[in-house]
Order: sequence, then structure tokens, then C-alpha cells
Amino acid sequence: MIKILEYSDDYREQTIQLILGILEDEFGYVKERPDIRTISETYQKNNGNFWIAVDKNIVIGTIGFMNLGKGRGYLKRMYVKKEFRGTGLADRLLSTLLDFARKHDYKTIYLGTTKDMIAANKFYVNKGFSNIQKLPDDMPTFGDDVFYKLEF
Repeated sequence: MIKILEYSDDYREQTIQLILGILEDEFGYVKERPDIRTISETYQKNNGNFWIAVDKNIVIGTIGFMNLGKGRGYLKRMYVKKEFRGTGLADRLLSTLLDFARKHDYKTIYLGTTKDMIAANKFYVNKGFSNIQKLPDDMPTFGDDVFYKLEF
């Protein structure tokens, strides 16, 4: 049975391997990503959070949420292991994040991705995110080139 859990360092290595495996092996994006080595410090502070999907004690999905102030949050590191795509797991991860955002009075969620991640782009549009030209000037782009926002 797949469970969505708040991240804990007990799953640190598995989480890092899942994210790097998808980014590097599937998409060829090889670069340093310090945030995945400090998830608790980067995401689970200042009214943000990070969740993992676990099946039989194995990490199969991730999603992170950062507080950017002024009622704005940033969705980052949403990944689902290839074998579990198309099962509704991405919906469950996103619902967990959206429930958290509503409960904590966020008004807008932003995210960035790349044009190469075709399935991710379709997913976000299907979930009601609007494509925007760029993020507000006071937000980091994290090297992405496609941006979305969702307003509550």
C-alpha cells in the first residue's frame, strides 16, 4: 500500500537516488542540486514541507513546497518513479501539497520546469496551473525555462 509521508532523514539516500535517477538518467540533467541533500533544512522550515510516497518502505515519489512570502509558495522536486506513473500517484502528491497550502493560507503557488519535461507540463496544465512568462522578480528560477502559477 502506497503511503504519502512527511519526509524524514530516514529516507534521505533513497530520496536523493530517486530524484537524481530521474533527472540524470531519464533527462540527462547532470548538475549539483544542494537542496536534495538538505531537504529538512531547505523545505521543512518557515511553513514549507516535503513529502515522499513510499511503497513497501521504498521511496517512489517526492514533492516539495517552499514558502516565498506574501502568501506565495513554490512547488519543487515533484517526481514519480517510472513504474508508478499513470497510477494517480502524482495526483495524490499534488493533493497533499495543495491541502497543506490551503490550510496554511497560501494564495498562489508557483513552479518551474523545463520544456523537455512534456508530461510534467501537461500534468500541471490539466491540474489548473496557468502558464506564465516568468516568475515574479523576487523569486529564484532554479534554472527552469517554463513557469506556472495556481491561485486559490
